[in-house]
Parts: sequence; structure tokens; C-alpha cells
Amino acid sequence: MALVIPYSSEIFNALPSLKEASTAFEKCNGDAAVLSLLELIEQHGVSNKFGVVLLHRHFGLQKNEALVDVNGTSTPWKIDESSDTTCFDKYGGQILPHSWAVRDGQLTPYEFTFYNAQNKRGNRPGLAVYAEDNQFVEEFIRLVESQGLSGVFALTRASKSPNKLLEVTEGGANVTFEISDDKESSTGGRLIPAAWGYHSRSTSGKQAGPHITRGCFQWCTGPYDMHVMHHVSDVSF
Repeated sequence: MALVIPYSSEIFNALPSLKEASTAFEKCNGDAAVLSLLELIEQHGVSNKFGVVLLHRHFGLQKNEALVDVNGTSTPWKIDESSDTTCFDKYGGQILPHSWAVRDGQLTPYEFTFYNAQNKRGNRPGLAVYAEDNQFVEEFIRLVESQGLSGVFALTRASKSPNKLLEVTEGGANVTFEISDDKESSTGGRLIPAAWGYHSRSTSGKQAGPHITRGCFQWCTGPYDMHVMHHVSDVSF
């Protein structure tokens, strides 16, 4: 059985909202669950490749659309779901998976990154997940499903940014930019952790342990089901 199944906008649209994901995190003792998943990542020596993300979506997609990131901005892109694949060719480059949900003993991609023609093949990630990491992927899936966490956590590529970032959802786009500590405190809302990973400190060159790499900030601007959500990325807790 294949470890990774093709992309489906239907699966994407079934993902929980940020509010639903936050509630699920609290109910499952999310902090402890994250630590167990990060320990597995460290045991397999793949902390430079993978992290853990809170499974959620910000808006729905149409059939034959995928959420694709380019230079920190994620928007819906037109793709061909009938191609029955995990990656897509477009504009002379490739749309490759960035995050995967766990479904029935397999991974399915739900967020993507675009790599243009100027990216050398050797610098691109694998088309699905790194083939040499299949054993880790199998154990990640087993651990998530055995703990009943497939609706709460997903696998994501490790953050490469050394700086704190703010991701703002505006309409159908998620835009990421740097933010300072004082600006973060001025947001005045609840910060919901959304992704975790290991980072190396430049002073020692050693793994510094688990740190939050991204958190979510949410406030309502209208009816209960209409809201604006912010994410904050960081390399420290």
C-alpha cells in the first residue's frame, strides 16, 4: 500500500476550522501529544526535514484548486485533480506537497509550495515525502492513529526561517511577513499554537529541543462563522 495518496480538494474542505482545531487540541492534551510526535521526529534524525502542524484550514477551495505557497503567500491555484497525483507541473515549475494529513494509514497532501524552473532539481524536496524516510513516515502514521490524533495533527516540512513571522489571512490569501516582539504583544488577542519543530541554535550548533515554530491568533469580525485569523511563527517558545 502506498504511503502517500493523491491530493483531494474534498479532503481539504473537510479539515477543521482554526476554532475547531484549537478545541480538539485542548481536549486531547495537545502539549503532551506534540512532545511524543517531536520525540519520534528526533529519534529518526529528520528534525531538519519535518515538523508537526495543527490540522486546520482558513477557507474552502473549489474543485481542482489547491492551496499553494510562493514566497510566503498562499493562495488557491488551479490544478487538475483528475491527474491522480501528489504533485503538479505548472508555469515551467512544480507544485509539491508541504503538509500532509493522516487518513486511514496513509498520508494525503493538503498544502503545497511552488518551485519554479530556476530551482535546481537537487534543491527541491521529494515529490511526496523523502523516500529514505519511509520508515519514519510509517511510524508517524501509526503513532498518530494509535493516539486518535489524525483529526488534530499533521506532518509538515520543517520551518527554515530563523525569524519570527506573522501570517495574515486576507480573503483568499495567507500572507507571511516578519514581526517584532512588541508588535506581537500589540495584537491583543489569543495566540493559538499551530506548528512545532526542532531548531538548531547558531551559538552551539546543537539541537535546542522542541520549540513552537508557529502560533495562531484569531478574532471575530462578524457572525460566529466569519473571522480573521493570524499566525505567528517563531523559533523559540
